[in-house]
Amino acid sequence: AHTPVSMMLARGQVRSCSVQTPRQPHFINPCSHRVLPVPRALTSDSVAADIQAAEASGDWLTAFERITEARITQLQLSQESLEAGVRTLAKGGQWQRSVDMLTRLLDEGLAPTILQPTITTVFMALSQAQQGAQAESLLLVLSQSGVEPSLLGPAGNISMRCGARAPGGAVLAYHKLELLVTNAGKADQLQVDLDTFSAVSYELMKQGEEDKAEEVLEWRDFLSESD
Repeated sequence: AHTPVSMMLARGQVRSCSVQTPRQPHFINPCSHRVLPVPRALTSDSVAADIQAAEASGDWLTAFERITEARITQLQLSQESLEAGVRTLAKGGQWQRSVDMLTRLLDEGLAPTILQPTITTVFMALSQAQQGAQAESLLLVLSQSGVEPSLLGPAGNISMRCGARAPGGAVLAYHKLELLVTNAGKADQLQVDLDTFSAVSYELMKQGEEDKAEEVLEWRDFLSESD
């Protein structure tokens, strides 16, 4: 005899066949491995807006994702958007990613037009991460790439203070300051902030170099009076 479906359901022989709403397609973001809904069609304007919002909110991950998506889809972004991405990564503690992105801008020949706030923000991130050697290396790369020396002033001072905190770095900073003081007034020389002299002197004192520390303070006072 034919068994009614209702009885088969009761016995567990037939599964309930409910109509399900089709699922929205998803993709796995290659940057974060988060499963996300398929995004809207990317345009230069939409990505620029997302990066600008990410910088304002400090959301480095969103900025990184949008820039990565733009590269994958070969979408051209403005230098303004890319620099905003660099700053957002740097402020978010992603110093290596920010350095890599800044270096990419240099490779694309954009060194002469890179904004000073972008450069300075990257060096602040390097200083906070105590990456003195990386800061010194990047400063040299920027200089050799054609960045205006006047734009590297803040970065150079940050780099020197950061390097002075490293083991043995205070003495190296001392010799750099000595050379800069000797060549003071030259147009292509780093203009050393008074705070940098104080910071290097402090690190020299910590490392037992009292005589050099006092000499650095004398240089600071001399230049302060000259101004």
